[in-house]
Amino acid sequence: MKKIFAFLLLSFLSIHLSYADKLKVMASFSILGDWLQEIGGNRVEVTNLVPLNQESHHYETTAKDQIALKQADVIFIQGLHFESRDILNAIKPYPDKTAIASNVFTSQDLIPLIQYNFSDQDVQKVNDKEAQLFDPHTWHSFELTKKSVLSIRNQLIEKNPSNWKYYNRRTKDYLKKLDELEKWSNTKFKEIDVDNNILITIHAGFKYLADYYHLDYLSLESEHEHGEISAKQVSKTIDSINKKSVGYIFAEKNSDLRIAQLISKRTDTEIVGDLYADFLSDENGEAPTYIELMKHNINKITLYLQRK
Repeated sequence: MKKIFAFLLLSFLSIHLSYADKLKVMASFSILGDWLQEIGGNRVEVTNLVPLNQESHHYETTAKDQIALKQADVIFIQGLHFESRDILNAIKPYPDKTAIASNVFTSQDLIPLIQYNFSDQDVQKVNDKEAQLFDPHTWHSFELTKKSVLSIRNQLIEKNPSNWKYYNRRTKDYLKKLDELEKWSNTKFKEIDVDNNILITIHAGFKYLADYYHLDYLSLESEHEHGEISAKQVSKTIDSINKKSVGYIFAEKNSDLRIAQLISKRTDTEIVGDLYADFLSDENGEAPTYIELMKHNINKITLYLQRK
């Protein structure tokens, strides 16, 4: 009886300690939060700063967010000036517990937002001054997503070394899923019409995906400021559509459709809705995880790029 009691007591203590050892992890946005949950499993308690179904570019933190940031053991951000200025100001008091998922990228990994000449000596980690020169939507690249996942694993191990084997195992399993996702995606993009290979979106967030599959890419929004659409950009888009056999403009969830509707009328194109650019849906939506987000987007893009 004493042995049984001792066994039960040890089991209880083991469970209790396991729960107590959970890292309180704050993710700046939901895609990053999903990666953290995949890698951290039951050894982390993940909270998203920006809620599901909301974009991050103009997010303003709340009093509740400030408390959560203070209580977190580690705060993960994307970096590359993706987060809003308000978010960056909110995490300033916590430099020692802030981790950057993109901290392993080099200038050759990233897509410049403007024409900028990089020498061979620039093939190193991108510093904060250079970060604003690059497209931050790196999760639309399979290669950079895998690099981010490995970076997250390494930073979790640094914060919680006692669970390194657990994090390694889960990372290995997740990377296999990402490899399978990439293979599936390659098959889907083989189905598109080679003469119908221009991808036009409202949000400037799909350049990595377009480049990987050799698609011509245009966005209605400025590459520098989310939400701003210039007259020059509208004119450029109309000219490009009229020169090519373009049938569709892809709109993202929560996008302002007014400019797209104007262009659609002037070019006889159809607006295709509900791509997910930079946030996940809730569990009942179409993109509750990163992998589901990519499948949803790729299924929709390849379906319509097959059509004349």
